[in-house]
Amino acid sequence: MTATGPLTITSGTLNFSTGKKISATTLTQSAGTLTGTDTVTITGVLTWSGGTESGTGVTDANDGMTISGEPFLDTRTLNNKKTATWTGIEFLMLNGSIFNNLTGAIWNHEADSQIAFDGGTGTPTFNNAGTFEKTLGTASNGGGVGSSIVFKNSGTVIAKSGILLLGSAYTQTKGSTLLEGGTISMSGTSPLGEEAGSVLGSGTITGNVTNTAGVLSPSLSSPKVTTGTLAISGSGAGNFTQGSGGTLVFDIAGTTAGKLDALNVSGSASLAGTAVLCLINGYKPSLGTMFPVMSYASESGTFSSVQFGWSLSLGATSAVATYNGAPSDTFSPATLAFPSQLLSTPSAPITETFTNAGQAVLTISSITLGGTNSTDFSITSNNCGTSLAIGAKCMMTVTFTPSALGKRSATITVIDDACGSPHVLALTGSGTEITMSPSPVNFGTQTVGTTSAAMMVTLTNHGTTAVTVKAATITGTDKGDFKIQSNGCTSIAASGGTCTISVTFTPAKSGSRTGTLSVTDSDKGSPQTDALEGTGS
Repeated sequence: MTATGPLTITSGTLNFSTGKKISATTLTQSAGTLTGTDTVTITGVLTWSGGTESGTGVTDANDGMTISGEPFLDTRTLNNKKTATWTGIEFLMLNGSIFNNLTGAIWNHEADSQIAFDGGTGTPTFNNAGTFEKTLGTASNGGGVGSSIVFKNSGTVIAKSGILLLGSAYTQTKGSTLLEGGTISMSGTSPLGEEAGSVLGSGTITGNVTNTAGVLSPSLSSPKVTTGTLAISGSGAGNFTQGSGGTLVFDIAGTTAGKLDALNVSGSASLAGTAVLCLINGYKPSLGTMFPVMSYASESGTFSSVQFGWSLSLGATSAVATYNGAPSDTFSPATLAFPSQLLSTPSAPITETFTNAGQAVLTISSITLGGTNSTDFSITSNNCGTSLAIGAKCMMTVTFTPSALGKRSATITVIDDACGSPHVLALTGSGTEITMSPSPVNFGTQTVGTTSAAMMVTLTNHGTTAVTVKAATITGTDKGDFKIQSNGCTSIAASGGTCTISVTFTPAKSGSRTGTLSVTDSDKGSPQTDALEGTGS
């Protein structure tokens, strides 16, 4: 490898064709040409306001880019690995050049100007595997990717401000395209091509949209507590096509505008695939309630499936959904968080309650344990079966046996016929060599406003290394009801060393009161946690 310090190009030509890997701390280019066949790695920021990067080589911008003015990318491949901020007049691509916005990277488009095609042989390509976002701009002028640039998205594209231009060759193979305050505009009649992933959000897409095998919804995230209207429009465009693998999702929280999703297509709607309708925010309409969810100039085809508990009537210029009763499931608690657990020792079981809160019988296809550290968790009992009646509940118990120190995670996935399936419950815990006893710390019943006798919590170090205790705090729902009276823990000796913390309970209200004693220390399982509980009377 050939390493240099900062590079500055203001005129002339710098040709790297050595057959070696070239590294520079920074690159500042305002004019001139960087060319050649080598890979040039910029470890710091690449600042580019003019001039050309060309040749068959590669430029790696490892610490991001600041781009302005009118730079040219000719033939060369440029890889952005962090944040690239664009504020310029025009970013010109020609002769089959390639810009890769890599996974984890951000292209921040802060101007109503374009990544534009500047001719030559071969079509330039902008590949986004990270985040491409338009964060500044007006509603009258557009900025983004111009016509004749191939724009391939497998990450996240976000219209946050003004008009985001997606050109004439936009294809999404996975990931998301989101409307978060801005609008989207296609060039000509070429559609926004959604081969997979999702297109979500309310607002306007000017042009045609084809959903081959993705999810499209006027809600920004579905199911979610927000609803909106998505308009697909445009002169000589405004057509929506959904293929057999596509899914159209409508969230519904009421009968009035603003409380239900709507898709308004100014042109034709060619329909296939699946329509999914979801009740959100606890809304339960009467059976037979109808909702206008779609309008169009003309319609052809039909949905092969309408889910869950709905029927959809396709008229000449509009579609109306009728609610026939649907199941709806909930997890309680919403996540399962285990206290810190001694390495290779099973925890006490935690019970998870699964409820059908809907208006139809829930059919359960499968309940599976998976995720990163799934072998550390175990479903020790499960009485959920294959169906739940309206209002019925079932229970699962889960234990945690950490196989390694530190944070551990897994998921329980339920596949059923309720909206939003599959439903995922997150499981978390930490493996530790420190135990806390008793666990939980139960103060029993205490008169409201009076203070209990102190209970001693003993911390024991089962490891072979002494542990330094940094802090002890009380958190949780009723943390004000519990108080650390004394803390004798500054360090815990190895191989059975102990220390104690005393805690009192002063209930502010009657009924069940809970908190968590959290100890931050040098053990890899830090923080250690112990449940605090008592009853006010």
